[in-house]
Amino acid sequence: MERIKVAENFYLDEFIPRHLYVRYHHKPHILLNLILPEVFEIAQKLRDKYGPMYINDWWGMDARMFYVAMKAKTVRNWSGLRTPFWTDFDKIHSWKNFIIYHNKYYSEAASHSRGSVFDAKFKDHQNTDHIVEDLRLNHKVYGITELETGTGTWVHTGIRLNYEDEDSLYIYAKKSKK
Repeated sequence: MERIKVAENFYLDEFIPRHLYVRYHHKPHILLNLILPEVFEIAQKLRDKYGPMYINDWWGMDARMFYVAMKAKTVRNWSGLRTPFWTDFDKIHSWKNFIIYHNKYYSEAASHSRGSVFDAKFKDHQNTDHIVEDLRLNHKVYGITELETGTGTWVHTGIRLNYEDEDSLYIYAKKSKK
């Protein structure tokens, strides 16, 4: 399986969950159509300004290592596109014996399910409030129309599809856990 470069510092696997990449890596056009091209441009602009950042980081894990990391919540698999389920397609030799795992992070109404946003963690920025503020003030420069505030340690941004005014910024606050 090879990596598909989508920007100077990014590969497609960073935006696609592992099960889809494993299943369709030999048909990259299918995977590329799942993410808006502008999302790659936004990610590169953020990388250029704020340094190394991580979206999905499952690349290089075999099926067993990935499964263990998913259970331990030590791998990022849902920071780009989100699907309602996941499975270990690389372990399947028959459709008779496989397990489908529900994705608790999926919502059919969320921009993640349309490939128009991503969540990023930055290597050199443990707190990202100043990055979120920069994006809020300069959203036109970055080309973003969606931003989540109150995340603290990551940045959620991208393009809000079907938003009334493409020059506006749709901002919402992270829901607090009760």
